[in-house]
Amino acid sequence: MTTQGRRRRAEEPEGTPERDPSGRTAPRGRAGRPKLEPMQINEAKVIWIGIGLWAAAFVVLLPFRKSLIADGHGWWLYTCLAGAGLGMVGLPMVGRRKHVMARETEHGREGRERKGKGGKGGKGSGSKGGNGKGRRR
Repeated sequence: MTTQGRRRRAEEPEGTPERDPSGRTAPRGRAGRPKLEPMQINEAKVIWIGIGLWAAAFVVLLPFRKSLIADGHGWWLYTCLAGAGLGMVGLPMVGRRKHVMARETEHGREGRERKGKGGKGGKGSGSKGGNGKGRRR
């Protein structure tokens, strides 16, 4: 049997990750890895820039409307309008998302601590849900 097309296994240096039988890296703890934080950006500003670019593209293409339609590219204008319109729809969503994230950072930790200590909202608490083994009304 030839080794053509196969990789030869070199001696692995010390400190290489352990591998499972399939050859993939075996899962290990994340203690040695730094915690990555999400990048802080102004999402509303990004959306406003996108809306502006779509609107500018619409204004640039508008004088060529007849030739675009004649060549079968009239949908380009509608794409520009759709891009700007969807950006307008996305702006309130970003505002709500920021509000929810701010509320989560303020109250999220308190709520998790309560749930962990037998407070409301834990698994099996309350009258709804459960595993279906209780009495039926």
